[in-house]
Parts: sequence; C-alpha cells; structure tokens
Amino acid sequence: MNWVMREGRGWSQNDLAREAAVTHSAVARFEAGGTIPTLPVLERLARALDAQGPTVRPFSGG
Repeated sequence: MNWVMREGRGWSQNDLAREAAVTHSAVARFEAGGTIPTLPVLERLARALDAQGPTVRPFSGG
C-alpha cells in the first residue's frame, strides 16, 4: 500500500482505517511493510482510495 495515495487525499492513517473498516494499527503496519494485507482487506483499501489496478481473477486451471 502506498502512503502517497493516502496523503494525496489529505487523509490520516485513522481516516483510511475508518473508510476501509480496518484498524489504525493495521494501516500503520501495511505502510511500514511489517505485514501484507489479505486480498479482502486490500480490496477494501483500494476501494477507499479509489485505486485502479489490474483485475485479479481466480485461476480456473487448465
């Protein structure tokens, strides 16, 4: 997660945490690189930040 996107919106870590329904400490750990968010949490963070990126689809095998 890129703190530049958060700060570009004028948001604090608390603001992002509230918008993405995660804890402040989780946002701080993600930004520091201490932990990696799960896919559902990453999706909530991306939605909160209006982030655009590649679409991830389940692998169907084959």
